[in-house]
Amino acid sequence: MKCSFCTDRAIITQRHSGLHLCKKHFVEGFERKVEGTLACGGMVKDKEKIAVAVSGGKDSTALLFSLHRMLANRDVELMAITVDEGIAGYRDDTIKAAKAIAGQLGIELHIFSFREEYGYDLDEMVQGKKVAPCTFCGVFRKHCLNKAAKSLGADRLATGHNLDDEAQSVMMNYLKGDFERLMRFRPWRAQPAWCPASSRCGRAGKGDRLYCHGKRRFF
Repeated sequence: MKCSFCTDRAIITQRHSGLHLCKKHFVEGFERKVEGTLACGGMVKDKEKIAVAVSGGKDSTALLFSLHRMLANRDVELMAITVDEGIAGYRDDTIKAAKAIAGQLGIELHIFSFREEYGYDLDEMVQGKKVAPCTFCGVFRKHCLNKAAKSLGADRLATGHNLDDEAQSVMMNYLKGDFERLMRFRPWRAQPAWCPASSRCGRAGKGDRLYCHGKRRFF
């Protein structure tokens, strides 16, 4: 199938637009959407330091690539933060990926760990407890990211969440009847103890993977 804008082979068909896009036009469209989101929301201002949470996965990688591309000519400093939760057989590989990604882009990577911050790895936290690791991981990771961003003097903390993730969270809260979570919103005003969120990857999960493929990096 050919691209809707040229004669090259399409790598994706967008359900919401009906367009067939080749690698070049998909990457351009992805970056244009990110750029429009940043501009519309006034998310980033000149002379700010932006800390990007980078796990080494597709969502955070797409976020780092796109922000690096969008802010290349702005007076903005980008830094990357990786949190090592201490998950045996999992986190080592993603930390290697995060280091490689940050190194290719020339962005300084800072690594923080649960053990350093809280005295325990995640595996130790859940040992002998009848709860899912995510119960501990999400709360402690967010706290660690915010604390790290503050300690590095960041003005904003950028995290990557695709639309599939957000839709799943909404549906899970509806199915569980958890209306308290459904009513939670990011504070309208900046809070002294928190580093404001500055950006999200507003694309489906497949889109993040294809964007990374299009940039020819790691995935």
